[in-house]
Parts: sequence; structure tokens; C-alpha cells
Amino acid sequence: MTVVVAERLRSEEKPRLALRTTGWVRPSSILALNSSPRKERGATDKILQAFLEGARSEGVATETVYLQGKDIRPCLGCFSCWIKTPGKCVQDDEVEPLLTKIQRADMLVYATPLYDFTMTATMKAMIERTLPLLEPYLLEGPNGNTTHEPRSRKRQSSVLISVCGFPEVSNFDLLKATFRRMCRPPYNPLVAEILKPMSTIMLSKEFSFLNERVEEYLSHVRKAGQEVVSYGSIFPTTQAKLEEDLMPPDLYRRGANEWFRRRIGKLSDPSSS
Repeated sequence: MTVVVAERLRSEEKPRLALRTTGWVRPSSILALNSSPRKERGATDKILQAFLEGARSEGVATETVYLQGKDIRPCLGCFSCWIKTPGKCVQDDEVEPLLTKIQRADMLVYATPLYDFTMTATMKAMIERTLPLLEPYLLEGPNGNTTHEPRSRKRQSSVLISVCGFPEVSNFDLLKATFRRMCRPPYNPLVAEILKPMSTIMLSKEFSFLNERVEEYLSHVRKAGQEVVSYGSIFPTTQAKLEEDLMPPDLYRRGANEWFRRRIGKLSDPSSS
């Protein structure tokens, strides 16, 4: 289990996520939830698997669950899991086995592509269905905000991984705000964020000339996985490498637009196929 106290340090340049540890205990198991519709074929999974590879190199067991295609129905808001059947949802779908996995893990990794500046609908539905894991009672949290305690009282830590096609990291601001509000001490602090703009570069043949640059980036992601499980945070030097642009944003926009023009042109001109 993980015992940490998370605090955010804001510099003049950009927000930073930092940890003040009170006896960090490395996790023995990580559960990763990947909500990308592309599953193993997407940029989200490329980064996720690199992170998990780094964690496994430190002796941590990992498991990835691909949420796309699973029967995850929307929360009914009926509160049955709090009142009538405490700890158990009344819906009969594929969520209950996932809740068991979530409860057993020492660390959770939420991996989602950025959709309309936030998480995918699949990830949102999954998170909403974790309500049975919480007690219904309203308590004052460490920072004065009202919160719920987990039924198990187990302390976990969380990591956020996300990608987007736009070149600016500011596109992740709403997603970061959501997870920083949702994952809080003392039971579930958010210990790391790996957010990659221009992720199209990782998938498109048009950007294959950057393959070495992508591999270099993934090596830093693997290092981040090692650091997070061993020390409870990503070292500043590694974080700086993760935040470097894969290419200049103006060149990326031009290249991406040209890719769309060619694809649209092929569809509108059957003779070009």
C-alpha cells in the first residue's frame, strides 16, 4: 500500500505536481485502465505500456484493462449501492469484476486520449460506476473540501496518462483539473501526470522521420515508470524531458493539415486510389 501526502507547487511558468512523502512504500501491483477506442493500436497505449514496462523493471506486477467494448452502463444515480445493497451496484454488466480489480491494486493508472478537452465517455462512465467503493457519508477532507471515504480505507496512488492531437499542452487543463480534484490525499493522491500533445506523430507514417525522437521520448516514459514506483514521483529532470515538444508546433500543424488534405483528396477522386 501507499502512504503519501501530495501537494501541488505552482511556479511562475506552469503548475507542477510534487510529493512530500511520509514513508513512500512502492506498490506491488498496478492496474491500468485504458479507455482509448484504438486499444493497443493507439498512442495512449504506446505511452502507457512504456510506463508499465518501467514499473515492471522495478519488480511491480502490472495489468492493463481495455475498457473499449466492455459492457459499462451509465450510473443510474439511484444510490442503491449506498442504501439498499451497500457496496454493490444493482446493474448486471461487466463493471463488478473491474471494481474488484480496482480495490486490489496498489496503484491505478488512468490512460485516456483527450476528447473535447477531457476524458473519453468510456472512462467517465467507468469512474462514475466506482461509487459503490465509497461510503455515502460526507466528511471534511484535509483541505476543507467535502469528500467520501473508501469502504476499504485502502490507500492507493494514481497516475494520469493522456494524449491529444493539438500541439499545446494547455489543452489538458480541464482534464488535469478533474483528476487533481478526484484523486486526493490521504487515500488516493495523484502522484504523476504524463500528458503528450502532438500524439499523431506516434502513429502517422507522415511523421516517420521522427521515429528516433519518439523512441527517445518513450525511453523517458519508461524511466518515469521506474521513478514513480520507487520514489512516488517523477524526477524534475525526467519531467522536463517528457514535456519537450516532439517537433515545432507550426511545422506540426502544417504537416497534419497536409495529411488531411491528401486523405480527403483521395476520397473525392476515385481515380487516385
